[in-house]
Amino acid sequence: MRTSPILAVLALSMAAQSASAQSFSSQDADHPYYVQFALGPSFLESIDVLGTDDVEFDTGLAVSGAIGRNFATTGDLSWSIEAELYYTFMKVDSNDRDRFPTTKEDTFTAFALMANLMGDYPLSSEVSLYFGGGAGYATNIKMDTFDDGNLEQNDNDKFAGQGKVGFRWNLGDRYDVSIGYRYFRTEDVEIEDVVTGDTDDVEFSNHVAEIGFRWGFL
Repeated sequence: MRTSPILAVLALSMAAQSASAQSFSSQDADHPYYVQFALGPSFLESIDVLGTDDVEFDTGLAVSGAIGRNFATTGDLSWSIEAELYYTFMKVDSNDRDRFPTTKEDTFTAFALMANLMGDYPLSSEVSLYFGGGAGYATNIKMDTFDDGNLEQNDNDKFAGQGKVGFRWNLGDRYDVSIGYRYFRTEDVEIEDVVTGDTDDVEFSNHVAEIGFRWGFL
């Protein structure tokens, strides 16, 4: 049984409370630029296409890398902008693979370039709450199971949006570690039954419980 990504974030958050920290240095005005990397389990929502029962998915993986800049403060709240590359993949649940006997591949993937607006609010000298989201463009959207036999995927590139929230701990010397939740979704992708000519719009939306690492520089 798959673990809820929200529960996973909460569990990791409780475990991280013991992390030591000095000050939230990545928000230091002397070092406004940062690079950031994150990864974690990815959970794609079930899909019902052209009258099939819901297709479930195994837990996948999501990875991302971003470069950002802290550019403004509103009281205690710090704002930053990011350019981010995001990639996620997963496979159809083993219990559902037999329903598509002609499919040679059962991987679902998406790659996206995102622009984000993020806020950081200090909860203490050690911990910050971050939140925000962004929009961008997803390329190489692949739904192998729905692009085989009499099914054909007509779209591969779509606009995308996401939201992120979590906690960030400073490790000193401009290094931060974070634990959070991401919701990522693209515009609907069109799937066609080439025999009947019927089409259906399919959502590519997934949930991620991720661990991130940030380094402030310049």
